Amino acid sequence: MSDADTGNAELTPINLVDCGLEDLVAALLSRQPIATPVGGVPFILEDDNARRIFSYYARHRDLWPRAKTVQAREIEDVLKALEQDPPAKAATETDAAAPKKLWRLRRVEAHRFGGLHRHCGANGEDPEDFILDVERDVTLISGFNGAGKTALRNVMIWCLTGRALRSQHMPDENHEPMEVYWTGGGNEEGEGNESEFPLPPVVPIPSGADLEVLDDQPKINTWAQLTFHDEGSDDICVVRRALTGSTRGKLSMNVTGLEDLEVPDLAIEAGTLMPGIAAHMRFDEKTTFAQAIAQLTGLKPLEDLGRRSARVVRRLRTDETKKTESDAAAKLTDFKSKRQSIIDAWSALADLGDPADLIAPDEEAEKDECRKSIAETRRDLEQIEQELQDLDEPVMLMHPNMAKEYRRKVRGLIAALNKEDGRAEAGELIRALLDRIVLTPTNGALDVDLVGDLAGIMTLATGQKSKKPLQNRGLELSQIKVVAGAGFEPATFRL
Repeated sequence: MSDADTGNAELTPINLVDCGLEDLVAALLSRQPIATPVGGVPFILEDDNARRIFSYYARHRDLWPRAKTVQAREIEDVLKALEQDPPAKAATETDAAAPKKLWRLRRVEAHRFGGLHRHCGANGEDPEDFILDVERDVTLISGFNGAGKTALRNVMIWCLTGRALRSQHMPDENHEPMEVYWTGGGNEEGEGNESEFPLPPVVPIPSGADLEVLDDQPKINTWAQLTFHDEGSDDICVVRRALTGSTRGKLSMNVTGLEDLEVPDLAIEAGTLMPGIAAHMRFDEKTTFAQAIAQLTGLKPLEDLGRRSARVVRRLRTDETKKTESDAAAKLTDFKSKRQSIIDAWSALADLGDPADLIAPDEEAEKDECRKSIAETRRDLEQIEQELQDLDEPVMLMHPNMAKEYRRKVRGLIAALNKEDGRAEAGELIRALLDRIVLTPTNGALDVDLVGDLAGIMTLATGQKSKKPLQNRGLELSQIKVVAGAGFEPATFRL
């Protein structure tokens, strides 16, 4: 026995005759055991995936009819349902369920019942009550046509259901009144007494003599009574149904004891009315007795869903399987392409170390190894990002007094150039500030480009931030481009 079986062992199986469609759906979703025929193992919808899918269909009853077309949206919803949590398991019963009572019919009684009684005696007195004691488990009743065999059966059926079997008709409520017309006491001219009155079929129709004795007022006080005995105890249950009529012709029905049986209405109707229903149904390949029971108990929609689910399964195994395999192949190709891009970008940054080891789904040695490798790579990148943020401190690229200092030095350099004894030393200093001199012929003239720290010093010394030409000692200086220097990017000036 599995763990699931052990968990359900304490749950009392429910009987199909005790539940309707909603009860059965709830039992299947909650893994409640459902009793099978005598000796069979109770059925449990144990598989979580099966209960996930059934839970989806329980919320979408419009998809139950057998003729309903299987659409792509339905297939997508079914697959999504598999990702949801399964319905909760039924709570374990702590107390043992009360044993079901097994009732045996021990007595049948009836009063003024159609088919068993006359309406009244010769003097208008009530007929004698019908009493039949049933002492054995099986009782055989025989008799000629019209002896009252069907009437006796109707006593029991009407007492329990309020309906009765009718010849060549479906079971019907035989306490609904019908109009009875009576004519009697005619003379030679054909004239006579006429009367009409409502009378339920369950009440014996009075004869003309009866009406004369009763002054054309039929008696309506019919009742049937069944006495049951519980085999497992001394409990007695008496079910009585009585139909009475007032002097104004109003009918009333009173039923007692039926609830004390604790038997579902569906079970009572299936056990009493089904023979009458079956006699008017076809039993060929289109309509079976099982379908008749399903219609009576209200489980036919669930049967339709079961038959339709076969088409859903075929759709999943053919078209949807091919589509899923194609989509999976495309996703795998895309995954490997992006993985290679990540590896290439990672390898270009030596400080990051070896590239991440991302495992494709088709390379997995263990379940979910691909997901785990992606998660680990994400964590590594987040850690590197955090480390870089911690090192991201502001760097001063230029001292705030650098321009002032450079202007001072340039003024000193100009003064040195104007002195005979310091001109040679100043020339050496200027050459030290130049990286190279570029000569470019342009329109018959020669452009001279100075590349080095001197151009940046002259820009800072003049305090100019734009690229406009500046004049210094008769030379036209213009900023041409930026060239890498020490700590900043000095510009190039054209002479």
